[in-house]
Amino acid sequence: MRELRVTAEKVGHRPRATTHQAIYLGSMRQVTDDFGNVFTRGVATALNVHDWQRLANAPAGSDFLLLAPGGEATASDADRSSPPTARSA
Repeated sequence: MRELRVTAEKVGHRPRATTHQAIYLGSMRQVTDDFGNVFTRGVATALNVHDWQRLANAPAGSDFLLLAPGGEATASDADRSSPPTARSA
């Protein structure tokens, strides 16, 4: 007999208002997150605050330029991400 431990977390309330944005800067043409958001390389994608925070804390967060509601990049994201024009396509 084998033991298998599965961990999961219940997704809480996800607001419908898409006030934040993320720009995918990675090497793939397109990626999709666990919430169904589709990110095309170099194109701003509107996100709700919950998905934006999860992406900011994810290991793949360094592949994104995360924009706050005013359109400004957050301080931690500006340090680890280069502008979309600085990367080769």
